[in-house]
Amino acid sequence: MKKYIYIISLFFLVSCNENLDMVGMFSGQSPRNDQRFEDSMRYNEKAGYQTITIPQDDYIVYFGTDMHVDSTWRNTQEWATRIENDKDCYFGIILGDMINAQHNFPNFMKGVSYTTKPLFATAGNHDIYFGQWTEYLQYWHTSTYYFTAQTPNYKDLYICMDSGDGTFGRSQMAWLKDILKEKSQDNFRHIVVFTHTHLYKRDSSQGHISNFPLEETYEIADVLGTNGVDWYVSGHAHSRAVSDMKGVKYIIVDTMKDPAKHPAYMTATVGANLDYHFIDL
Repeated sequence: MKKYIYIISLFFLVSCNENLDMVGMFSGQSPRNDQRFEDSMRYNEKAGYQTITIPQDDYIVYFGTDMHVDSTWRNTQEWATRIENDKDCYFGIILGDMINAQHNFPNFMKGVSYTTKPLFATAGNHDIYFGQWTEYLQYWHTSTYYFTAQTPNYKDLYICMDSGDGTFGRSQMAWLKDILKEKSQDNFRHIVVFTHTHLYKRDSSQGHISNFPLEETYEIADVLGTNGVDWYVSGHAHSRAVSDMKGVKYIIVDTMKDPAKHPAYMTATVGANLDYHFIDL
């Protein structure tokens, strides 16, 4: 009897909270983080790590996240169009949850096709539901990697981490530490880590969406704070937030999904300093 009461209560809660991630309660991610990390490393070993050459020391980066594309991609198209038309923007970054359900990657790709500039992405939890990791790989190839932005006088490092199932995992965490140690001698102007899952969430509008385990949160904050990382940029919570911890700025970017009441994205002005601006769609 208790089991049936629990099931009825669960469905009641789901029906009353349209923001509750019902799919995540019944599906889960597949494969898990360590396997995705191995797949990413195999690709990186073949393809290498990119350098984006920028002909000016100051430039702009567009960050977009949580598009949750189903049958429409209006906001994604507008975001990509603005990237294409911004003469000071040389690439964009996608923080995950590009799609909402199965087999929507083709529609998402239609939206981002409105720019010819490089786009870099990581996997969100929705992108890997129902074993969609295979489809993710067809379009994006890797979800753990780094790239360098080379200006006439400076270098900036961008590190992409896969947190689609709410953890970095042991292998990926060790890789992050190694990369930060290896790159510590390269005199980077700025270091930005980007991923899907946030470390610190203030807004509760999305219900009990996943955070990192508490012990891992402490470890990540310590690693970033002691290795010269400037920003940790994420999505997942659908509502902007900015926090500071041990010299690192933690930024959550708003959702860009079409049905959202206030869809927005973020631009970063990269120069002597890093500055951020939230832009409404």
